[in-house]
Amino acid sequence: MSFNMQGDRLLKVPEVCELLGYSRATVYRLIGLGEIPVVRVAGTIRFRYHSVQTWMADRETPRKEPQPEKSEDQGHRQVSTY
Repeated sequence: MSFNMQGDRLLKVPEVCELLGYSRATVYRLIGLGEIPVVRVAGTIRFRYHSVQTWMADRETPRKEPQPEKSEDQGHRQVSTY
């Protein structure tokens, strides 16, 4: 059985705030909503580093490819008048 020091490391709330770029209030709100995985240890809240990394990756939105710009006459139908 291998032990990954970084992945198994337990983080405190301030460390998670820094890692995510969230305020303390936002992190506690996510905890209260059950949105972010936590480990409760002797009345304290901790986060597994790997779990936080996975949680962030699951919330990434795919990058959209830039759409080509439309030329001025695209999308406009020419109407001839007689």
